[in-house]
Amino acid sequence: MPKAEDYAKHEFLSRVDRDVRTPLTTIIGCSEMILDEVQDQDAKLTQDVRRVLAAARELCALVDHAQNISSINAGTVIAEPVLFDVAAVVQEVAGSMESAMRKQANVFAVRIQPRVDQMVSDPARLKQILFELLTNAAKFTYNGSVTLEVSVRSEDARELLVFEVRDTGLGIPPDRMARIFEPFFQVDSSATRSRNGAGLGLAVCRGLCELLGGQIDAQSKFGQGSVFTIVLPGAHASLLNHHAPL
Repeated sequence: MPKAEDYAKHEFLSRVDRDVRTPLTTIIGCSEMILDEVQDQDAKLTQDVRRVLAAARELCALVDHAQNISSINAGTVIAEPVLFDVAAVVQEVAGSMESAMRKQANVFAVRIQPRVDQMVSDPARLKQILFELLTNAAKFTYNGSVTLEVSVRSEDARELLVFEVRDTGLGIPPDRMARIFEPFFQVDSSATRSRNGAGLGLAVCRGLCELLGGQIDAQSKFGQGSVFTIVLPGAHASLLNHHAPL
């Protein structure tokens, strides 16, 4: 059961979310308008505006992650399961990642096995998980490959959907693997780390996987890449009003 302090944190972060998101939305909107006007006229100004836009979007992502974690811990997040086409959801997420993959010079492939059809789950939460994992894969992989593969597994008379995100990126040091799903834990916590992030994304993924009645696991070889595996039930009646704390 969620604790009273979790509810208090959630209420506080909800107020912070509203107070921070409004000015950030204005900054992003104005930056996009300025960028449209100057990007073909002033290279220096274009570069500066893009930096502002990237920073604002990064702050928005941080606010989203913090709000997601507090909501899950407070038990205010519920799954809304429906019957949906798995391939359609996967392709939608993959399409949104193409630009990020190209930016990092990565080869991006999506493989959907023949038995994959429909499932009963929350498609919005599934998109959120896949987007986070693919964003991480793109961020930590350069001039390599990222693959999203979806398959079906039968276990104890149940049909499970398996989503694997594989990359050939930096990988995770063995001494840090056990903590990667903890909130605020960063694989590279040094002052010279080159990749931004507060270490919240994987914690959100774990919480949402448990919310959907499934689990997430990771394997990695430092310097050779990582594999993140999500296993979700194809149909899970207990999803409704189910929550799982981080």
